[in-house]
Amino acid sequence: MSLSLDSGDLRVRVDQTDPAQWDLLLDLFKDASIYQSRPYGEVRWGKAQLSRMVLEHQDQPVAIAQLRIVKVPMVKAGIAYLRWGPIWQRKDRPADPAVLKTMLAAMQREYCDNRGLLLRILPNLPEAFCEDCRPIFSELGFEEKGEIYRTILLNLEPPPETLRANLTKRWRRQLNTADKNALRIEAACDEAGFAAFQALFDEMVARKAFDPGMDPQDFRKMQPLLPESQKLHLLLCYSEEDPQPIAAIFCGLGGDTAIYLMGATGDKGLSLRGSYALHWRMINWLRERGITWYDLNGYNPDKNPGTATFKEGFSGVDTRYPGPYEYASSAISRAAIAIMEKIRG
Repeated sequence: MSLSLDSGDLRVRVDQTDPAQWDLLLDLFKDASIYQSRPYGEVRWGKAQLSRMVLEHQDQPVAIAQLRIVKVPMVKAGIAYLRWGPIWQRKDRPADPAVLKTMLAAMQREYCDNRGLLLRILPNLPEAFCEDCRPIFSELGFEEKGEIYRTILLNLEPPPETLRANLTKRWRRQLNTADKNALRIEAACDEAGFAAFQALFDEMVARKAFDPGMDPQDFRKMQPLLPESQKLHLLLCYSEEDPQPIAAIFCGLGGDTAIYLMGATGDKGLSLRGSYALHWRMINWLRERGITWYDLNGYNPDKNPGTATFKEGFSGVDTRYPGPYEYASSAISRAAIAIMEKIRG
């Protein structure tokens, strides 16, 4: 498909989409994720900082993006930040890189040329699955900055017996141990479930004495705001004799991929291998729902060797994502953002 922003068949709508419309739009795309959901933006960044763009071709939405806008006081400068977007792969048609290119050009025009902002994009583009798309950023003048994101993607299309056989020997042995412990797993996607998760999370943080970098309360606030098709799925694990959960995990749903967001394991959950039982149940639930990929949300053997070893046990695909990418038509914005980020460290 050949697309041009000046074509009569194309229309770009900026900040004209109401919340209910955005929820429906997100469900049209297989590369959608929790990070582009309305509640994620509202809770994490606040409504006042959000900007939403919709690209339409022949009156049909073909790409969307939800950005965070941060302005520098007293000057026409700031940053438009896009996480895990733009979204451009419709479920009902083959992915067309021309759509991605046109959407990127539309964002450059709106946020860089018109508003004088620096545009920073962390795209949802698994490198191995979308090699044709990476050159598009260079063609449009984007510069690749920072560290490439790396994660493990587990293909959920094989039958459960194959997925289990593909687990590493150690992971499968731990899962077998969990099975013998007669653990009970229940879905608890409501307020009570997130309260139980928080208690386990606090116990785990105290035990490990680390900065988690994520706050379960943010996701707890998002849950009632998410439409049914995008609800977070939370699982609690119980032992036979304990009325309180011993471990918990939850994932975000969007498009054809579920993202493992957070997990928490109490002291008892460690010895009973609760996390193994939880992930195995989650895998099977996602398969039944028709999800294709389970994203284990980061993989860094150098910085987090223990967590990396656990994730390697799934025998998924070690996947790299290019970016983040930056573009600015305003030298003032580029300089102002660089100074702000240097001050913040």
